[in-house]
Amino acid sequence: AEGAGAGGCPFAAAGLDPGLAAALRRDGVTRLFPVQRAVIPRLLRGAASPVHPGDVCVSAPTGSGKTLAYVLPIVQLLAPRAVRRLRAVVVLPNRDLVGQVKRVFDLYAAAAVGPSGGSGGGLAGRPGLRVAGLSGQTSFAKEQALLCTAVDGSTGASESKVDVVVATPGRLVDHIRGTAGLTMEHVSVLVVDEADRLLSQSYSEWLPTFLAAAHREDPGHPRAGPLAPFASRPFAVGRTYRRPTGGVRASERTRTGCWLQKLLFSATLSHDPEQLASLQLVLPTLFVADGRLGGPGGRRRAGAVPTDEGEPVLPTGEGVGKGTGDGEDKKDEPEYTVPETLSEHMVVCGAQHKPLVVLYFLLVRRLTRVLVFVASREAARRLAALLNFYDGVACEEFSSTLTSAERRGIIVRFNSDDLNVVVCSDAMARGMDLGRVETVISYDPPVAAQTYVHRVGRTARAGAPGTSYVLLRRQEVLHFKRLHRAIGDRAIPTVTLKPEDYDAIPGDYEAALAHLKRQVQPSAEGTKAGRMAAVHESLARRARKRLDHA
Repeated sequence: AEGAGAGGCPFAAAGLDPGLAAALRRDGVTRLFPVQRAVIPRLLRGAASPVHPGDVCVSAPTGSGKTLAYVLPIVQLLAPRAVRRLRAVVVLPNRDLVGQVKRVFDLYAAAAVGPSGGSGGGLAGRPGLRVAGLSGQTSFAKEQALLCTAVDGSTGASESKVDVVVATPGRLVDHIRGTAGLTMEHVSVLVVDEADRLLSQSYSEWLPTFLAAAHREDPGHPRAGPLAPFASRPFAVGRTYRRPTGGVRASERTRTGCWLQKLLFSATLSHDPEQLASLQLVLPTLFVADGRLGGPGGRRRAGAVPTDEGEPVLPTGEGVGKGTGDGEDKKDEPEYTVPETLSEHMVVCGAQHKPLVVLYFLLVRRLTRVLVFVASREAARRLAALLNFYDGVACEEFSSTLTSAERRGIIVRFNSDDLNVVVCSDAMARGMDLGRVETVISYDPPVAAQTYVHRVGRTARAGAPGTSYVLLRRQEVLHFKRLHRAIGDRAIPTVTLKPEDYDAIPGDYEAALAHLKRQVQPSAEGTKAGRMAAVHESLARRARKRLDHA
């Protein structure tokens, strides 16, 4: 990990050029986060390596600065290029994330400064970086027009119009197979963001398709000789010969091609080499951000490097899946981490009491900027309709039934404090760019440790405080505690609500249930969702009666 050093300038210590440093300060960034101080210098140094620089895997909580950790070095390394080629590909699981990351690339690509001192358009006499987003937001033909010129029928040549592609896996595969002239053979960096999802079986097709395209051999390309880079046909069509990844050793280098470095980022990245085998990683280094280490009473893992500002340390290790070498049993180490500034709580209640618990937090405890996780789209719709019945609650559901423009509108309204509650499912939360979430409520409990880590990672971001509540039925408590052991052994206090706490909720709960029935029945009457809503209402009504007679 890299400290501030260098005369107190953290950006210079990390090796960032002045243009990028100025852009960061303009955006209010005065220092780099630990994950950035560790990863950025590693990537910048590796670019000058005569051998393969080694792949990089980063496991760090949501909100720890992972996006800038790869955007800044990619922009800085590509800015001096003389010829535009597609040299970096970033893959993300959904279109909302594609849009967010593309905007970050666009912001800092305009700020890159070269040795000549020119900025905002590349080096003197050289074109500025161009970034394309491929997510299906526009037609396939329009995306094709962004990527490359038409193929010349006589020479087979085509010129790239972009330097960086940010894409969903499905759209990337579509363009590899269907866009004439598009080549992956100049790509030197592959970024897999949200790697835990993108390496799952549901996304199994994109990786072998990309690797095959990136390592495709040109039959006419000479395999040796000092004049190989100047061979006419490969140069004309823009082909780069690259050795198959599986045959690369540190002592080997290609004569004519470039290395393909893979960068994996996730809050719940697997450390198991078997799960990462499909990536064909070369000399991988694993960076794990762990806010527990080095704190009061905390123990330090072997290889952990403290930051100079007392922030969470960043343990690093050579080789994914290797032990720490300190003789400790690896199974004692937590598999995932959550932000150190997160305050976690459990609320044990019956299923029929869950709406009342949420109302209590919103109307009695006056919680604002709240994100509520539910198990399904229908549950999000019902809960949002119920909450909106009450004065003082401005709530929206964030679901796949909304258009991209509607989802962006919800994010804008939440970020501007026009909304104080957003209800969503786990799948939709990956694409949200909500700012300053203060409280996360798991209305339905998470089914896995990875799910919990991604939920609570929406708050306590960038060192800010945050609070999490998990609503559990009594029979779910033991399962959740077992699930939480993958994160660490810190105790989670239980919040107990009594009947008088529910009595303090203003408004008429029966009227709210009637409002919910009117909202749900027109679109779901007679369906399974409608029947579930009726059961939910019946349970809540019985619970209210029991509380009234308690």
